[in-house]
Amino acid sequence: MTPTATITAPFTSTPESREAFAEARRLISDRDFSGAITLLTPFACSGDRNILFTLNYAHERRRLPGDRVKSLAYLKEAAELGHQKATEIIARRKVARLIGSKGQMTDLRPFLVATAKAFFPLEIASSTELDTCGLAELTASVGLALEEASKSGDRLAQTALAVTLLHADTPTDASNAKALRLLQSAIDDGQYEAIRFLGRAYLDGTLIPADFTKAFELFHLGAEMGCTESRHRLAECYLRGTGVEADIPVAVRILKENTKAGHPYSPCLLGALYLEGTKVPQDIILGRDLLKLSASRRCATAAAQLAHFFLWNPEYALIGYERQAYAYIAKELGDDSKLEELAGLPLAEFPELLKSVKLIKSVTPEPNF
Repeated sequence: MTPTATITAPFTSTPESREAFAEARRLISDRDFSGAITLLTPFACSGDRNILFTLNYAHERRRLPGDRVKSLAYLKEAAELGHQKATEIIARRKVARLIGSKGQMTDLRPFLVATAKAFFPLEIASSTELDTCGLAELTASVGLALEEASKSGDRLAQTALAVTLLHADTPTDASNAKALRLLQSAIDDGQYEAIRFLGRAYLDGTLIPADFTKAFELFHLGAEMGCTESRHRLAECYLRGTGVEADIPVAVRILKENTKAGHPYSPCLLGALYLEGTKVPQDIILGRDLLKLSASRRCATAAAQLAHFFLWNPEYALIGYERQAYAYIAKELGDDSKLEELAGLPLAEFPELLKSVKLIKSVTPEPNF
């Protein structure tokens, strides 16, 4: 991998932007985030990556309604203009998301690419080289970077190194033992991603021997720490009797709490239970609305299930093209399983379909339970 310099967009600061930036930094040090935002917003389109990153920081710290969306938008713009810290933050978030969402990765490259950008952004090759260089070379380079970062106590680096070791082509007892030590150290320090990854690895049984009891204990620990993803997995354990005796009322209670906390997948699972009506009293309206809520939180599975539901239960549709609309949304979210719902729809009717899609996306359901 050949080191390359970061390419940045041309930008010429003005006396006004420099003065505003200096004053905004002073206001932020005094925790006047609203004042800093007011000062810098007029310069948001100037192409100054430092101003954009500072706007991201101020919105993130102010935490008023809508600030989180604005903060992320400014962070992405700063990264696109070559701001090193912004690029690193986005990459670290992706690394954490990839670790926390899987107990085994069938395709390791996306994880390795994100990890490379997160832990040595100044020395990595261009994104094109990262996507095309040999997997063994990429794994070795990332492993060295993670070893260095782990020595400094970076818990995400330790977790990522453990994931890399467990996915090695020829893992050894020593490398697996080291990976488990790193994960346990990160867990002891409260690293959510380590808890979720190891819990799912124990469930899956591919990277390490399956142990449902340990998986349950890890998800229980994560739930106690306030991790909504661990809480969702804990509900699944109670629902299916995985590592603990099945307890449907407890599972439903946890899913309801997690739904209210904003988790995207808990209302999908809960909605499916109410639609099915075997483990809880059937409530089709509530089940439908829970699936809609999950789809509004970008759950592809919920959107696909709704497309199937409206195919067989069109009387529950509230607008035209609801079946096709959810098939369309599922495809947007990465689930192609219901594309047949769009087959045969005349091209002339697509504008009406897109109106339905737009309407669905503009409404956030509020199930009553």
